[in-house]
Amino acid sequence: MANPHRGEVKITLAGQEYTLRPTFDALAQIENDLGMGMAGVTARFFSRTHGFREIESIVRNGIIGAGGQPPKDLRDLLVKDGITKISSPVIVFVSNAILGDREVEPSGEAETAGAVNTPSAGT
Repeated sequence: MANPHRGEVKITLAGQEYTLRPTFDALAQIENDLGMGMAGVTARFFSRTHGFREIESIVRNGIIGAGGQPPKDLRDLLVKDGITKISSPVIVFVSNAILGDREVEPSGEAETAGAVNTPSAGT
């Protein structure tokens, strides 16, 4: 079961559930595989210009980050399930990796989860 407090996301491939966890090693390997930093990876997802290469690296390394073993036929499973079905949990994984323990507010500002807003001096 995925633990959202660790940034984990569950993904189902061909009926089998896997957990993706954004560990430092997983994220560094994704960056290495794709030749760009996580900010670039995130930009590709949010501009909808990502492809199977990004999906495959993120799913493979996310599963390893969670202590799992990626299926040997991962690429075939990704094609079988389709990029549209797989993209949603991968986008959540990428967002968790970028935001860490912060949550995005409706204003678009990111705040640390559990942070207490204190009035500034002079207010």
